Amino acid sequence: MHPALNRPLEVVAGIIWQKGRLLAALRPIGKPLGGFWEFPGGKVEAGESMEKALIRELREELSIEPQTVSYWKSLGHTYPHGSVLLHFLHVTSFKGEAKALENQSLKWVYPLEALQMNFLPPDLPILRELADKNTGCKY
Repeated sequence: MHPALNRPLEVVAGIIWQKGRLLAALRPIGKPLGGFWEFPGGKVEAGESMEKALIRELREELSIEPQTVSYWKSLGHTYPHGSVLLHFLHVTSFKGEAKALENQSLKWVYPLEALQMNFLPPDLPILRELADKNTGCKY
């Protein structure tokens, strides 16, 4: 088997902050993993840095222009249909107002609130860490 076929799909996820809350996006029903909440983002294209991929995805999905982006951490996850390598980046400032351009629902929530929502499985440890008062991840 070709080694590239075994590689996980690289995905960027933006933890977009505004007044202590983060932006959650609900995947539309009918799309893969529809009905789950997630951090906005998407696939990293060939030759694209994580930061450039996130900036592109947030323009396309939300019509915002990230100004301050910083890498936080990566983690892998395996779904029945394949593996992903998720790169989580904090977005602490942006221009524009987030608009749902891809038929998704959007909601600004505090990390503790997000833990009560139906988030994608690989996002749950991230949310727990963000909600933990000892992490220092408060924006």
